[in-house]
Amino acid sequence: MACSLLVSCHQEMDRECCTCESLEPCDVYAFAEGLTGLTAKPGIWDYPIKPGMEEWKQLNGREEKVRVCQIPEEALSSLSTEDLTNICLRYPLLHDVFVFTLLSTGADRLYIEFNGIRELFKRKDTAKELLKYYNFLIKNISVWDSEEEGIRKENLKFSIGELEFLLGFYMQMSDAITKEDSKKVLLCLVHGHEREIDYYDPYGSHTFFKNFYARAHVIIKISPQCIEKIPHKDQNAVFHSNVIIGRLDKETVDVINELSYQLIK
Repeated sequence: MACSLLVSCHQEMDRECCTCESLEPCDVYAFAEGLTGLTAKPGIWDYPIKPGMEEWKQLNGREEKVRVCQIPEEALSSLSTEDLTNICLRYPLLHDVFVFTLLSTGADRLYIEFNGIRELFKRKDTAKELLKYYNFLIKNISVWDSEEEGIRKENLKFSIGELEFLLGFYMQMSDAITKEDSKKVLLCLVHGHEREIDYYDPYGSHTFFKNFYARAHVIIKISPQCIEKIPHKDQNAVFHSNVIIGRLDKETVDVINELSYQLIK
């Protein structure tokens, strides 16, 4: 069933998911150090203290790092969603969501601590901006065939998974996104998953978990009653487990795949 639906949706995926033409920078290895390695856009607010600076090394613990990374309120309200997305993807503590025992704990911590994410998740066009980066990486995933060193490829894979996490978390938290736009997000995530498994074993990668985490939240946003079809409902590991130690059972994988193809056809 999934294969036949994939064939029928393939052209639609390619058409709907190519929304990355305006993305800068245009070098896929600008993501080589993870999303926090992105270049700040000229003329918009930037973190005054960040990793690599001597001042960052002098900060006294996590609380102080969180404090110096807050976006001033006067800048926050005037930023376009495009610019705010760029800033949030460069948040120096973004990776910390994955160090907690439960992914849901890390996600909640990110939302509570960083005013940029709270503002971003209020915007109705946030998914569109996140998809620019996600689709750019998926479109260029064939660099996996290149001779580039392994660490750059691993960082590229991590960045894909990080964007999948943010898309899923946004879908969970936002009341602004429409059902039609939610289906576009799901379409792109399915397309991304199909591209990922062409280049590496998803069952052995962190990206595998994050893609299913994202799709599970999108599915529930589009069709809340689908929670009844997911094994153990909202207690399923797909919503909570740490991406390093958590693994999804085959039944959950099959259900998420089946629901995804049903909702995008």
